[in-house]
Amino acid sequence: MAHWQGLLTIVVLSFVSASDASCGDPFMQVGTLCIYVNSREKMTWHEGRDYCRSLQSTEGQPDLAMVTSCHDLNPLWEYIVFNHVLDDYWLGGFDVGLEGSWHWVDGSLMPMGIPFWSTNSPTGGSRENCLLMSSPSGYFDDYTCTSKEYVLCSV
Repeated sequence: MAHWQGLLTIVVLSFVSASDASCGDPFMQVGTLCIYVNSREKMTWHEGRDYCRSLQSTEGQPDLAMVTSCHDLNPLWEYIVFNHVLDDYWLGGFDVGLEGSWHWVDGSLMPMGIPFWSTNSPTGGSRENCLLMSSPSGYFDDYTCTSKEYVLCSV
């Protein structure tokens, strides 16, 4: 039994390992994403976006993270669970301007429903217009933009 537990640990860790080889400092490659996790200071969604955009990168303009593939959702959450504070994190999605029409910060439409969103989400109406990767599940949820949360940046 101990052999299988050790093998399972190796397999799990191989999925959550990260590399910064192709992303450039301070970003880490997790799945196909180049991310930077700010789990030191909580900020509002707009402060978080300004923070991400202030980061320097040779790979492009950083912004709040966009998780557009379900193949990146689980490895990203596992990376956070194993390496950072287990809490809520701002992502680069919003429905400000047209309630119920969720977009990423680059203007593209966000995926809705399973496997991205928590059950019955989004539910906040006009009060909750910004996107969280919520703890403890790692699924998307809508939340009040003025709440202070940790931040996921990507480039």
